[in-house]
Amino acid sequence: MNTIQAKQLGDIFYLMTYVKGSLRNAYSGGERIGFRFNLDNPPLALGGVAIDFKLLLDGSEVDPSLVWIRQGYQGRNAGTISETRPYTFEVGAPTEWTVLLPGGLAPGEHSIVIVTEQYAFGKIYSRFTIQDEVSDIQEPCLMSTGPFHRPLALSNDASFAVINWAGDLSADWNWWGLVTDNGGLYSPPARYIRQLKWELAERGAAGSYPLVRYTDRADHLPGRLEAYSRFGSLTVQRKVFMSVDDAAVFTRFILSNDGDEAGEVELIGNTEAMLVPYGLLGVKAKQFKFRATPRSIVMENPQLPYVGVIACDADMTASFGTSYEGADPGFHFRIPVKVEPHASVTVTVVLSGDPESKERAVHIASRSLQNAEEQFALAVSSHREYLENTIAVRTGDAELDQAFDFAKLALKNLKFNHPEIGAGICAGFPRFPNYWSRDSAWTAFAYLAIGDMEFVKEVLLNFISLQLEEDRPGAFAGDMPTVISGPGFMHQTSWGGSAEGVLLQTILFREYVYAAQDTEFAKAHFSSIQKSMAWAQRCDRDGDGFLEHGIVGDVSTSQAFTIPDTQWMDHIDRRKSSNDVQGLYWHALRAAADVAGLVGEPEFAREWSRKADIVERKYEEEFWFEDGGYYYDRLLEDGTPDPTLRPNYAVNLMFSTLADAERVKSSLERLESEEMTTPFGLRTRSSKDEGKGYDPSSYQEGAVWNLTTGWTAMAEFKAGRAEQGVAFLRMIASRILDEMGMAAELYRANKPEPLNGCFLQAWSIGMYVWGFVRYHQEIKRLTK
Repeated sequence: MNTIQAKQLGDIFYLMTYVKGSLRNAYSGGERIGFRFNLDNPPLALGGVAIDFKLLLDGSEVDPSLVWIRQGYQGRNAGTISETRPYTFEVGAPTEWTVLLPGGLAPGEHSIVIVTEQYAFGKIYSRFTIQDEVSDIQEPCLMSTGPFHRPLALSNDASFAVINWAGDLSADWNWWGLVTDNGGLYSPPARYIRQLKWELAERGAAGSYPLVRYTDRADHLPGRLEAYSRFGSLTVQRKVFMSVDDAAVFTRFILSNDGDEAGEVELIGNTEAMLVPYGLLGVKAKQFKFRATPRSIVMENPQLPYVGVIACDADMTASFGTSYEGADPGFHFRIPVKVEPHASVTVTVVLSGDPESKERAVHIASRSLQNAEEQFALAVSSHREYLENTIAVRTGDAELDQAFDFAKLALKNLKFNHPEIGAGICAGFPRFPNYWSRDSAWTAFAYLAIGDMEFVKEVLLNFISLQLEEDRPGAFAGDMPTVISGPGFMHQTSWGGSAEGVLLQTILFREYVYAAQDTEFAKAHFSSIQKSMAWAQRCDRDGDGFLEHGIVGDVSTSQAFTIPDTQWMDHIDRRKSSNDVQGLYWHALRAAADVAGLVGEPEFAREWSRKADIVERKYEEEFWFEDGGYYYDRLLEDGTPDPTLRPNYAVNLMFSTLADAERVKSSLERLESEEMTTPFGLRTRSSKDEGKGYDPSSYQEGAVWNLTTGWTAMAEFKAGRAEQGVAFLRMIASRILDEMGMAAELYRANKPEPLNGCFLQAWSIGMYVWGFVRYHQEIKRLTK
């Protein structure tokens, strides 16, 4: 009896722990680097703390230093597990395991045994044995076993879809305490639906199964999401991908029946139309017109020309019959499917939209369905090609390398060539599908790092083409657009709203010219550099040698509200002169001097270089806080320094040429301290200021940003502190992996929960890629 009970319990443990089918070879940069597998629960039946560890592959022990374990938002090299550095397997915590093995696993079945010695148990070892056949997905793959309500973006040149990990066009978003569904298809400024959630029901049965609750696993692969559910003998796979040509997103269902009887089910699409500009998040249209045919549903808003179409290659019936006019945006449709024994059936559904024409929206849907197979192949190949045609580096650190692959895919998704606003980098999805001067520059450094030179050139030219030739209310001549946007967008094209945009675009100009060796570009557009430097000089409004910032006159980037300050922390007041703006100023001066020297303008080169030295020396004299061992945050209107501790001075340490080594060390150590650093990134304000301004849920008075974490990582590397630099990069990598290839704008400082921002933010991804490529040799040395 005891043997039977033990066997049964062991079987249950294995069933609830190993994710069947998750054993797969791992690829990076087109090469097979090892293998991965997933556990839904700890390999210890009781959970607990491991102090020693072994992994056996087909009976042979693997060097623990080649094994990486990711639990939650943190990764750990198994070779570091010891009695002095134990590893805790939390109760119920899923883990992903990566084993570095050149060439990966050979085809066929393999045995993996995880052996752990637990704390305080003495020399008693727990063994967990996996037996499975390896799959060979020859591309990067992020796998998740839930929760599946979290967001993911897919895109093409001018539109994007927001989906959850189960494949629904639905994703919850917390907007300043209001949780709303941000899913759907967007071709900015239009958003066509708020949600499309899928359920499965047996024909004739009363109940149904929401797929988001009945998904076993999801894979994020180049160009698509694939999700899997099991209902008895029926397997339901979803493949969700974007058209490469049109505002259209596909959901392809593959229903497979391995039973001996036919299965008759219905796919149910629960839909809520949107048909308003994406920026009107809190607005619902009050008039709708729906028309249904046996294989399509057309959705219209009589107040706007936006039209959405749902089309299917199988018959479907809508809950409203054939037509509806009224205020209710919600409806559902049913697709009956019969799957014969030991057979499979494929059903394809497409959602398309057009902001101006019903005929065009219907045509896009029809064409997309006809070319679904081709569009799937193009979506996949275009993403694979971007991975292969851009620079690929590997460090031997499985977690960082995997995050790099998915960060590059995210960069591809953020590239737009919009018919109204041209080429550019979307600042973030879903809130910022337009081009911000500072966000674009911080992210464009990453595109340069991976060799996407032509795209960066297009980005620069778009901003240069809109540089002001003369003063206008609230903005000086030489200013670059704060944001390039279009009619109906949440933000409007405007000037005078960014203290750093011109400075960063100048630095980007220099970086592009040197990376691409494009001297002709430098000569053709040197006048833009001259205008930018003249603009910067005029921003020293009080003549003290530092740049001032803040709104002058009636200037706003938004059609909904005005923000008083113009540095990147625009929700708080850091006037008159913040530390990071000064660092960007002297670095922009040096960048401009380099360009001047390159194009044969030695007088400009000497003058701008001289000015840069003056600004940096003055900064070191007036911003150093001796008692605190770090740099003041800003100067107030009367010149008084503000000792608030923020991570912003890390920007200056990235670009510093004159800072004393002891100052650099001291100021970085303050950022490394617990008052600033969390396990997943840097706070925007010291936690010691609780009750005096710090709030872990405040947008810029405490929350954690990947941007500032990236700055600090690069400052650490520049200072020769590679171990600390890797630690900060790893924090961003953990977010990318935990978020299925996304990287949010910001997080609560007391837990890694995305907060009030974009779930895919360009500079969050950009800082990681830039730092990873720039310092990959240092990372590689540490890994060895």
